Amino acid sequence: MAVDALTLLELMNRLARAPKHAERRDELRQALGKLRNLLSAGEYRLIREVVTQTTTSEAHRLHLLVGGNNDGLTAEACQEILAALREQHPEEFVEKKNLWEDGFIYTSAEGLARRQAELERLMHVEIPRNAEAIGKAASLGDLRENWEYKSALEERDRLVERTTRMREEVSRAKVLQPDMISGDEVNVGTAVVLRAAPGGALRRARFVGAWDADIGKGDYSYLAPISLRFMGRKVGDRVRASFEETESEYEITAIEKVI
Repeated sequence: MAVDALTLLELMNRLARAPKHAERRDELRQALGKLRNLLSAGEYRLIREVVTQTTTSEAHRLHLLVGGNNDGLTAEACQEILAALREQHPEEFVEKKNLWEDGFIYTSAEGLARRQAELERLMHVEIPRNAEAIGKAASLGDLRENWEYKSALEERDRLVERTTRMREEVSRAKVLQPDMISGDEVNVGTAVVLRAAPGGALRRARFVGAWDADIGKGDYSYLAPISLRFMGRKVGDRVRASFEETESEYEITAIEKVI
C-alpha cells in the first residue's frame, strides 16, 4: 500500500506539471482535484494510515517527494504528510552524515567475516603461539642478553596493538545495504566510469567496503585516500587522482550502484 501511495504522489506531481497547451488539460486538472480530495478526506486519514505502514526506505522516498517541489500536493497536504512522517520515522529528520565520514566502517558481509576470522586467528593462534615463544626464550636464562626473549616481547606488543585496533574496527563495522546509497553520487558501493581529461581513455573503478579492496580488479576501499577524492562527486565533476604513477584529471561520465 505504501508503494502504491508513493506512485500516486508521483502521478499527482506529473498531472500538476502538465504543459498548459497539453491536450485534455482540463480533464487532467479535474483528475488532480479528485486525487487531492481523496488524500484530504477524513482529516487526511489515508495519509496517516499509509505512513504507519512505510519501511525506512519508503519513508525516505516519501520525505524526498514531499520535501522537494511536489506541485501536485497542497501546502496543507505536505504539512500533514511531514507531521505523520516525523511521528512514525523520527530518525528520517535527524541530520545525517555521509557514509564516508560518519564514523562507521562499511563493508560487505564477506569482508566482515574475513576480518572477524583474522581477529580470531590473532587471539586464538598467534597470541598463544607468541606466549609460548616468550616462555621458551625465558627458560634460556639471563634475560638481559637474551635476544630471543626481547624479540618475542616486541612481537607480543605488536600483536596486542594489532588486536586492540582490529577489535575497535570490528565494533564499528556495518554491512552495507542497497538502500543506504542512492547512486546519484559517488559513494561506497558505487562504480564510476572515468575519462582522462581532456578526451582521454575510459577506465572503471569501484569503491567498495573497507575490507573488500582488490586493486588488481579496480576495487578500492572507500576509505583509501584516492577514493575519498571522489566521494560525494556527481556525473560531470572532474577529480584529480593518481591511479598510476602520475596524477591526472578525470571526468566522471557515469555512476552506478554495485550492491
